[in-house]
Amino acid sequence: MIARALKRATLALLLGLIAGWFVTLRPVLAERDAVGARVHALDQRLEAHRRTSAGLADQRERLGAMRNAIRQHPMRLPDRPDESGLIGRITALTADSAIRLVDIAPGGTGESPRYRHRDITVRMEGPWDALMRLLARIDETTRAVALTGLELDRAKNGDGRRWLTLGLHLRGYWQPGPTDNIATTAGNGDSGWILTAGAVEAHTVAPSLRRDPFHPATRVTRVERRDIAYLGRITRGDAQWALIRDADGQLHRRRTGDPVPGLGRLTRIRPRAITVESAVSDGSDRRHIVRRHSNTDGRGD
Repeated sequence: MIARALKRATLALLLGLIAGWFVTLRPVLAERDAVGARVHALDQRLEAHRRTSAGLADQRERLGAMRNAIRQHPMRLPDRPDESGLIGRITALTADSAIRLVDIAPGGTGESPRYRHRDITVRMEGPWDALMRLLARIDETTRAVALTGLELDRAKNGDGRRWLTLGLHLRGYWQPGPTDNIATTAGNGDSGWILTAGAVEAHTVAPSLRRDPFHPATRVTRVERRDIAYLGRITRGDAQWALIRDADGQLHRRRTGDPVPGLGRLTRIRPRAITVESAVSDGSDRRHIVRRHSNTDGRGD
């Protein structure tokens, strides 16, 4: 009996202890569950922030590339003048070609509400093709620089060479101070008036600029002969026009100095004939007299 009573008392005590543990641990367990839920929510927020951070890094990289492209764009004005860079570029280009640099004269500085500019005059001597090549290379390797004047004449060197004297009036523009936060970034300075990339080879000079106008070509440029008819002239006050019909039947009204289809340039208008000078480059006298068409009225007007 005593042993059975002790056994019952022990079981009752164990059950009481277990019940007490559950009662005591219930708030802790509830708090643990709540903390677990908060941890899960924080994990989700952390993952979202990581994705956002990765997207921001990609956007920063793209923004940096855009800033660099805008800063180096030829149409964007630099934030400071670059006279030394421009002079150095011209000096280097003339040193690489058959051109002699005569003089470089800095000019005045102008100012407007949005930008400033500085003038530079460069004088050089050389053959025609080398000078045209130099102009092309200056245009392709500089930015914010405009050609405001050009003087071309025969060089007075007296050594028999067919050299020309070229005077360039250049104007460089800049905009002092950034207008926004994309003007300058650390480690990436403004390139001034010189493009950081790109070079021009000799063959990029346009074919129309390769012939020296001071020395006529040896070949004769022949014009295509076409049948035209002089129908008469139109007068209005002191002005007069020649009425011409080309081989295709099209009517043209031309004044003195205008081109005539297939022949050249109209030099004289008379009641019964017109005089046309052919477009030849050998300096010879090629004039054509086109009589008035026989089926028109002979009065001349």
